[in-house]
Amino acid sequence: MLTNHLASAIEFDKLDWKLGKALKNMIIKVAKVEGSNFKAFNAVSTYDVAIEEMVAAITDFKKFTTWLEGAEEVTVIKKIDQHSTACYLVHHVPWPYRNRDAVFVQTVERMSELKVIIKVNLLNSLVPEKEGLVRMTHLEGIWTLENVSDNKTKVTYQMHIDPAGEVPHSLVNLMLTGIPKNTLNKLHKVDFRKYSDVTPPLI
Repeated sequence: MLTNHLASAIEFDKLDWKLGKALKNMIIKVAKVEGSNFKAFNAVSTYDVAIEEMVAAITDFKKFTTWLEGAEEVTVIKKIDQHSTACYLVHHVPWPYRNRDAVFVQTVERMSELKVIIKVNLLNSLVPEKEGLVRMTHLEGIWTLENVSDNKTKVTYQMHIDPAGEVPHSLVNLMLTGIPKNTLNKLHKVDFRKYSDVTPPLI
């Protein structure tokens, strides 16, 4: 089990979500977060894959940079336990701003036979800050995976990030829907067949 300092502080389900973008295969909502100038996002899309395959893909850290929007580098730092992994992330930020980095812990929890959640939280103390990069001060989120029928999984991707540094919050909030849109669209292009024989870290 993770200690309390990794527990999610935001109750995403209680935020006042407003429609940000409606696409053919996705709905994206945004919400204000108390105490922060940066908004959170909530994106929902459905995939023609089994829930176990989706878990396997989202925990395949070597492939993160192929579908996670903005991810330039993802390196596993340590395996905390059977269900939790700490990773170092470098995230691209457009010029003239500097790239961001962070250490996040991803934890898989099976809630029922039909539902799995994957929590994401910061644990920056595992890696010293690096010259030329701005360390993110806040990153937390939840992937909620729900089996809606045979080989069909509904994915809800919720995240709140404070990129820190000099990036204007108004600019981040304006471009916010692009992060989940591009991430979930690229996730649709993943070849999930390679995960059919993989045993994901389910509780």
